[in-house]
Amino acid sequence: MRTYLEQVRDGKSGIHLADYRHTHDTLCCIDALVSPLSTILIEGALHGKPVMCFLPNDEKSARHFNLVAPLTHFDDMFSMPEIIVADGQSQLIPKLSELMEHVGDEAFQSQLKQKCSFFVEPFDSPYGDRLVAFLEMIITDFNSQLPMNSVRYE
Repeated sequence: MRTYLEQVRDGKSGIHLADYRHTHDTLCCIDALVSPLSTILIEGALHGKPVMCFLPNDEKSARHFNLVAPLTHFDDMFSMPEIIVADGQSQLIPKLSELMEHVGDEAFQSQLKQKCSFFVEPFDSPYGDRLVAFLEMIITDFNSQLPMNSVRYE
């Protein structure tokens, strides 16, 4: 995270993927989350934290948000009443008040987790292990279709 913040300070842009353990630890320690359009909103909601999507449509940098907010893959998130959306600076303070009403509300947090589970599918094994198993299955299937004397893949 330090590297990312230093890049922001130095005016460098780009994608930075934080170690998820740090993200998880941070999300466990907060009361609520405010972010522009980002997967961190779903991650926060899955931790049961009240979340608010802030769309700074009245700022110079708003061009990006105005382009992506209407995209179909955000529809499900925006249609959830548990996800608070502040559309511009004028809605920021009133929506923050609404957000803070949900802090500590265990029923709301439980419902938020349950509804946002729609966005993810839990697995018993890590992605890397599932990928290796999938590739082994493909190779085994491919090898089984080869003539007997052919070179086999391992």
